[in-house]
Amino acid sequence: MTEENIKIRIEKILEKINKLSLNRDYKSELKIKELYRTYLRLMVLIQRKIPKYDAGLFNEGTTCYLYALDLDIPKSIAYLKDDFDQYKYRLNLGNISGNTYLYNKENKPKEVDILNLLAKDLEHLEIKSYPSTINASCREGGYKIAIFLEDGRNYDYHFVRQNEDGSWSSKLGAKDLVGQSDNPLAYLNDDGKTCYKYLRTLEIVKPRVK
Repeated sequence: MTEENIKIRIEKILEKINKLSLNRDYKSELKIKELYRTYLRLMVLIQRKIPKYDAGLFNEGTTCYLYALDLDIPKSIAYLKDDFDQYKYRLNLGNISGNTYLYNKENKPKEVDILNLLAKDLEHLEIKSYPSTINASCREGGYKIAIFLEDGRNYDYHFVRQNEDGSWSSKLGAKDLVGQSDNPLAYLNDDGKTCYKYLRTLEIVKPRVK
């Protein structure tokens, strides 16, 4: 499959999503979610292998997790406010692979839950991952992401990525802001209230167009 063929498939998927969004029914909603998961798998194939720092605005609903994977929510989904609740398409950790986890005070994820959901998502996207550290060099031709778990309520997480220039950056929740630093640990207490603990660093390598 060539890059041009992939782009054509992506355009067709977005056209289908636009049509389905007009139906306002549960069956169409499920189909949109499945099409979006396919969209993400295709986008990975034509993306830059190592992200560059970009302080620009991202579509509404893009999370720190999607940003760390250098993915975004297309406008056709991000702005379906009149037809569907856009928060259904924000794709929390695990949703990419069709797995769900209810994040709340009664169902607090542990480190193993976060890492298992991430592993399933990466497998669905055919992204390979390798253990690494914050200061280690990338040995597999990919780039690094760092994973954190909130140490207060213990059911939130945060992802930070390393860019081509060596800097680390992350999207700050649902805000349009993208923070940049030489040290990913700088994000652990950025609002003076929330405290995150460091879980792990992975080097991730995206598949190439065949």
